[in-house]
This record gives sequence, C-alpha cells and structure tokens, in this order.
Amino acid sequence: MKLKQNIADAADRHGRGEKPSDGAVTISDSMLDAYVPVSEKSFLRFISEAQALAGAGTVTTANTLDTTFYHLKTLPYLIVVVHEDLRLGKGVSHRFARVSLDVPSQRDDITIPCGVLVGISFVDFLDNPDVVPDPDTFDPERWIPFDAPHVHQRRKSLVVFGGETRVSLGINLAWAELYLAVAVVMRRLGGRPRPRLHEVVFERDVKVTVAGLNALTSRESKGLRVIIGPKTEA
Repeated sequence: MKLKQNIADAADRHGRGEKPSDGAVTISDSMLDAYVPVSEKSFLRFISEAQALAGAGTVTTANTLDTTFYHLKTLPYLIVVVHEDLRLGKGVSHRFARVSLDVPSQRDDITIPCGVLVGISFVDFLDNPDVVPDPDTFDPERWIPFDAPHVHQRRKSLVVFGGETRVSLGINLAWAELYLAVAVVMRRLGGRPRPRLHEVVFERDVKVTVAGLNALTSRESKGLRVIIGPKTEA
C-alpha cells in the first residue's frame, strides 16, 4: 500500500509541476520526467517497475547474504581467526569514561566515590597475561573448541565493541565485514605463491603502541607491507 501511495503522490506532484518538498527525487519522479511514450508511464507499469526494483535490490540480495553468512560462520577456523584478530588488533584504544552518579563503586578493597570519572581501557585488559596467556602471540587455537566453557568465558572478555548499554551500535555489521573480508582475501590468494611480509617488525608494524582514538602502531611504521606473487596456472 505504501508503495502505491508513494507512486500516486509522485504522479500528483508531477501533474502540478512541483518537486518533492524535501528535495529527494524518487525513482517515480525520474520515470515521470523521462522522455518516453505516455503509455510507458501507466500506474500499473510503475507498480511493476517498483516491485522489481525492490525485490531485486533487497529480498534477493538479502537471501544470498543469509546463505553466505551462514556458511562463513560455520567455518570453525575462520571464526577463531577473526576473534584472535580482534583481540590483537583492538580497533579502538582510547579510554572509555565512566562515572557513577548515584552510588559509590566498589572494586575489591577500593571504593570509588560518586562523581569520580574513571577511564576504562580494554587494551590493557586484553594485553594482560593473567587474562590472555602469552598475549602478543597470534594463536587462533586459543578459541578452540569454540563452544567449550573456558572458551565461552574468554569470549566474554573480548570487549572490543564495549558492552551492556554501551555496546557499539555497529557490532553486527563489523562482524559481518570482518568475516567477509578475511574470507574474500584468502580466496583471492588461492593459486598464488604464499604471501611474504616485507621488512615487517611485530613491535613496530603490528603491535598496538599508540593509544589514540583508534589503536595505532608505532609512528615509525610504514604499515604492513606484503609481497604477493603472480597467480600460477592451474
């Protein structure tokens, strides 16, 4: 019904020679302005075109992505690689400000009075060997088996997106992008010689050492440079 109403509104505006009040030109407006026979501008034609655009641009794509994400998330090693990447890469490194306005906060034998601003850093937390053994080592297998109780507890400590009421609004999009990006890059490297790191030093080019808004490496770093050979013939 809304689709039909939008088309009818566009036709009324076009008949009066008016433009959309908010300046947003719709597909219906463009079709009405198109230099085509009047027979091509019937209401039924507009409905058919709008349904085709909506279906092809949303439903079909969504169905395809559902299948893609399902299969990506059933690849055990892809899942644990992305988790370990998030743990080491951090993404954001600045301290989150927290303040209790009503009651003091208690942590062991330390009392934090009301109104005192506290900075919380999950970078220090995830680099703590008491939380993550050997934290500088990239070890995806620390997340295996993924459903084991001790791994479940470790997953709860992966707070790179924040948590509770302060969790990132883009958390699900970020997970989807990470799964897709890792899968696509690895797929594209198929049939090529194994990539080689070029003059990469972990402490300088990989390890988070600068606590800006984003987690940054050393200012002396030239970035993560990789040499990728040509694709070999099958």
